[in-house]
Amino acid sequence: MKLATKVLYLALPLGLVLSCLWYIGGRWLFTWNKGPNQDLAFPSDFSLRTFKAEPTAAVTASDRGAHAAGRPCADEVESWKAWLLKGDRKVVGIEGFDRCQATTVGLPPHRLHPRYCNPSDLPSRAEAVVVLDVILQPDIPHPEVTIVSPSHQDGPTLEQTMPSLCAHTQGEWEVVFVLDGSWDHSYEVYKRTILSEECKRNGLVRGRVVLQPTSIWETAADNLAMSMSSPSGFYVEVQADTLFLSDGWLERMLQPMRIYDVLFAVSGRCGHELTVGRALPSFSTLYGHCKGMDTPAEPEFLAQWDHKINVMQSVNRGPYAVRAKAMQDLGFYDELNFFLERDEHDLHRRATFLKWNFAVRVIDMYHLKNVKMSDDALIPSSFRELDKRYMDEHAARAQSSPKCPIGLYEMPVPLVSRFGEVWPL
Repeated sequence: MKLATKVLYLALPLGLVLSCLWYIGGRWLFTWNKGPNQDLAFPSDFSLRTFKAEPTAAVTASDRGAHAAGRPCADEVESWKAWLLKGDRKVVGIEGFDRCQATTVGLPPHRLHPRYCNPSDLPSRAEAVVVLDVILQPDIPHPEVTIVSPSHQDGPTLEQTMPSLCAHTQGEWEVVFVLDGSWDHSYEVYKRTILSEECKRNGLVRGRVVLQPTSIWETAADNLAMSMSSPSGFYVEVQADTLFLSDGWLERMLQPMRIYDVLFAVSGRCGHELTVGRALPSFSTLYGHCKGMDTPAEPEFLAQWDHKINVMQSVNRGPYAVRAKAMQDLGFYDELNFFLERDEHDLHRRATFLKWNFAVRVIDMYHLKNVKMSDDALIPSSFRELDKRYMDEHAARAQSSPKCPIGLYEMPVPLVSRFGEVWPL
């Protein structure tokens, strides 16, 4: 009895010491790094990188942004609706431009980077095709920024938002628009945008339009656009209903990542705490313009982020800037489990295991609401049926719990620098 009592007396303080060490060690392991010049090289044996690159066609000269004559060039499918419905395979040039000697028009997009968990395309997902490729600056093979923007039957909205994209975007950038099951006049709006003098004057390097005949929704459409491009710096996701109100929005989002090399992504909209449960995350303590984002923000509200960012556990798309190399290494969004939303939060959960940070810096924009979409009657009945089957196939695959290197909202939740912490700019 005395021996048992002595063992108990010794075990209790020893257990307490070990618990403290475990707590402190755990906090150190899962606390985010911050500040510039941190070594964030991805370990070669890290479990997130066990997926393999998908086989892709050889990269053409056009993929590298090159044109043999060294002059701007442009090609397009003469009528993509005829292309799909009648088998018309004609590719034409555009007046005022040379023909591209090596073009991707009329071909499926080359996936230059693997997708997370190597998803196989579902049977009802019709093959995408590049329907417009305009190379304005062939001497810049990899622009600093690739803007990706999918839309579905959003022609009336795009008529209002696309002029603001050209007017207020400056820098070295290309754009990949995805017609995600769009059969309205969205293509004409995109073509007019890419060929506009304002876009060229503000630094547009290249513009492409990709037709995805069956709608695959935002997650997979973003992946499609990102995986076919290789910017030297950043991907920026812009939603179709985003209306920019002033110049400098792009640099306002990129500047924090130029200063702090441990930032994975910056949202121009909002961020929040991310409490992970058994299935889906719940959100609280919002920072930014999550609520009331369908009206312009007041100047005093925007000025809060003129010289700072707030560190978040997760941030939202629309618009959203992310480091291209880091995004490629993580395989983009998980399109096995996600369809339209919450996928960026799953992406950030995976990124926390590499000790990345996320921040919000609100920009001068808002989202157009209550604009009537084009009538779905414009979509041929055969493709409406494919759309429905694709959704059913996606839901069935997600319910089968596909095994990926990092599970859905993997625990434990990494701890962050004090939530909402201010980093100066």
